[in-house]
Amino acid sequence: MRWLALWGLLIAFVAVAMAPRTAYAQVVTAGEPVGVVDFVGKNGVENAFGVQAAQAILDVMEDNPRFQMETLERAYREMEDLGLVGPLESTRDLIRLGQAMEVGKIVHGEVYAARVTEVGNGKRAEVSVRVLMTSVASGRVVNGAAVAGTSAVRDNSVDDGELLEDAFAAMAFDAMSQISSRTLPTAAVLNVLGGEVLLNRGETSGLKQGMALIITRGDQLVADATVSSTDADSAYVRVTRSYVGVRPGDKAEPLFTVPIPQSTINPDGSVKTRNTRSGGNNNAVIGVVVLLVVAGLLFGQGRGSNNVAANNVTVEALTVSANNPGVKISWKRDAFFRGTQSGFAWQVYRNNNVTPVAVVDGSQSFAFDDLLGTHAPNDNGIGMFGGDGLSGGINCNDVPSVGVVAPTPIAVGERFTYFVESIYRVSPNDLPGDGGGGGGGGATGGGLTTGSTTGSTTGSTTGSTTGTTTGSTTGNTTGNTTGNTTGGTGGGTSGAEWCYFISGRQPSSGSATPLNSTELVQPIDGETVAIPRSVLFRSVRGANPTIQIEYVVQVSDVSTFPSGRTQIVSRVVDRETATGATITTPAIDFSQAFPGSAQIFYRVGVRAVGDEPGPVMDASGERYIFSGVRLLNRPVIP
Repeated sequence: MRWLALWGLLIAFVAVAMAPRTAYAQVVTAGEPVGVVDFVGKNGVENAFGVQAAQAILDVMEDNPRFQMETLERAYREMEDLGLVGPLESTRDLIRLGQAMEVGKIVHGEVYAARVTEVGNGKRAEVSVRVLMTSVASGRVVNGAAVAGTSAVRDNSVDDGELLEDAFAAMAFDAMSQISSRTLPTAAVLNVLGGEVLLNRGETSGLKQGMALIITRGDQLVADATVSSTDADSAYVRVTRSYVGVRPGDKAEPLFTVPIPQSTINPDGSVKTRNTRSGGNNNAVIGVVVLLVVAGLLFGQGRGSNNVAANNVTVEALTVSANNPGVKISWKRDAFFRGTQSGFAWQVYRNNNVTPVAVVDGSQSFAFDDLLGTHAPNDNGIGMFGGDGLSGGINCNDVPSVGVVAPTPIAVGERFTYFVESIYRVSPNDLPGDGGGGGGGGATGGGLTTGSTTGSTTGSTTGSTTGTTTGSTTGNTTGNTTGNTTGGTGGGTSGAEWCYFISGRQPSSGSATPLNSTELVQPIDGETVAIPRSVLFRSVRGANPTIQIEYVVQVSDVSTFPSGRTQIVSRVVDRETATGATITTPAIDFSQAFPGSAQIFYRVGVRAVGDEPGPVMDASGERYIFSGVRLLNRPVIP
């Protein structure tokens, strides 16, 4: 093994020597996005003091250039969108909030004491607080402090609230000092040698033998590790639990165990502490939490709201390209799915189609459903996965088979709602048991795969499993399965790198009606307009004769119609004009718009009344599908 270690060091030294010097400045992240949430009151302390503690920490961290702080108001808004009620204590909720806020760390904590005591002829405030900084990617505590804060002794006439504010400010200052002193540079993985990983940081960066680390890749937890040996500028770490497999370029970050403060404060102003129950780092505890969360998702029956991957699904009509009307479906990825799983693909369903109308990569957060089928499943691009009703179960299933069923083309002028689901994947290590169970008997569904699967299981497993096979697969375990299996794989999949599942479907919050842009008739381009004129254009009603269509005439002195330099000068709500027939507005006095300009531009926008939120917003801030632009000249006054 010694020659492997020497070879690894040689590779590392060559890599370091050849790397651009500017890369070193990027190792320690400056201005890392960080969120703060209300702290929790402990030992009978009111949660209102947790709000005060969070604000004090935020005030201090905003002055530290290492952090780019998000406001508490932003945290409250995101919590409301996610349906979370504070103060937050569960790791899963903190991860979900952090991902929704798009931050790398969440600062939270516990208040163990907040009181005002008599001192001689005066009084002072004392607080005891545990500050925790949690990595959103892993759910692990990577920094923190157990600190006390005291105010100066003041006259009895001073308000208690003012004293407590001073004590929380002192606490926050001391906590930030400790957190800053423990903030080590992020290490990068240089090489992987068997079970050991070589890092580009060592003793001079604060790494010590036995130190617990997490290894991450973007917002994904890759592995847990422990430092096995160090020298001045590098370190070897041993992987203690692998989730997806370490590779060069991954980042390693130390973990810290933050002791629990007692309510008693020492005469010197410090706080008495006791170790956490684990007596070490919190990897095991969080590992159980992650396992239980995954199990909760996988045991979920059907497509309940507890197993959705997309939030805030929004649908907006637009013209994707010339003569290609459609709908943009966008969503916010659920924090848990972003933080602990890898999204594999997104599938979008229209309310009049039983198979997906759009399939996009798991990194996307929007898709188009349009006449030309920009994101429709097809043989040349991405197909569609699985079938209907494939959520739940705990068996490890191979990559879902890909099929292509052409969706019903979108109907222009018809109102639609949409649903979004995720094909996501989980490490077999995170599944209950060995992650490689056998699928029950069942035939594949949805017309996507062929063949059959047989197997027997025992025990009390309830739910639906996901998986597809081609040909014939036999899986044998011991037991009896209750529930539905659709094309499930058999045993022997525990060696797979990923296990695949389908989330529940999340409906859109509103509806959208795809419409063509209207064709302008009069005035013609370049016409001189001296008197009030009607604008004439073609109806774009489309398939549904009952939908009310709103048209607006918009003018600007700039051809791009920027915000602040655009006016709507006429509105028409049409209930009956057939597609292609001419619509005429009342006469418009164009001289009242931008009177100082020798020429103006006009266009006509259209939308279906009742769509929410409406078509994609344009540069003018309006939600309409706009026609082309025409120029109008004003008469020259002699």
